[in-house]
Amino acid sequence: MLMRKERKITKILKADSGKGYFLTEGGEYCVIDQITKEDLLRLVDYVLDEETELDDYDDKVIRNKAHQVVYKSIFDNLKSLKERRRGFIDESEKAYQDEYEKYKIDKPQHDMDDDSKE
Repeated sequence: MLMRKERKITKILKADSGKGYFLTEGGEYCVIDQITKEDLLRLVDYVLDEETELDDYDDKVIRNKAHQVVYKSIFDNLKSLKERRRGFIDESEKAYQDEYEKYKIDKPQHDMDDDSKE
């Protein structure tokens, strides 16, 4: 029986106790107004490479005004990226498949046989 590996969903943005938080490299949550450029790039990588979850922006939950501004901006951008993620993956797989097919057609059969001997 083939068992399917369940993918873990990582929550990278959360709203709690009147503040916004982001997931740090160490797996802890840090207040959103402490986020660095490196943290933002890591969150983008999470969105592109993994199943992620973002708490929705809600100004009734995030009451800190500075956190509202920063959280909303990051949330909107990551949500948009997450929605386009499938398109990026499909596009890159198609480009790879097109190049593979072109390579397969263009490469003479005897070259392929030579490669298997190395």
